[in-house]
Amino acid sequence: MAIDDSPLPAFTVLSPDGAAVTSKQLTTAQRWVLLYVAPGCAPCSDLAGAAGTWQPPGQPARIVVVIRGDVTESATLVERTHPRGKIAVPWFADAADEAWQALKLSGVPILIGVEDNVIKWSIAGVLNDPKMVDSVVRTWLER
Repeated sequence: MAIDDSPLPAFTVLSPDGAAVTSKQLTTAQRWVLLYVAPGCAPCSDLAGAAGTWQPPGQPARIVVVIRGDVTESATLVERTHPRGKIAVPWFADAADEAWQALKLSGVPILIGVEDNVIKWSIAGVLNDPKMVDSVVRTWLER
């Protein structure tokens, strides 16, 4: 995905209760990170598990997880990666691949930095260890 300060494209995903949510409704935060993952992907599970630790406490959702799959598959991934007691992050199911197609993704996991509904950066590829991207995510969210 080429990043050139392009607007976050329009797409619809599903909330955990199955309600449709548009890309502009994912969060009210000005600067945030979209983490796109898929079930059955070990690095995706690792990053999804770390996502809760990146969310600054007491702020609107700054980390949003979009999961390629239906609501049931997505809920299973979330339950496995976010055991009770960890900071919860909002997650959405990309059941119809709308986000996948609109973002022109070709693999998972991917982190996408968004500011004022404009894509500013992305990190994709071999992301086997959340520590590799921890400082990037935290620095972006603390700005």
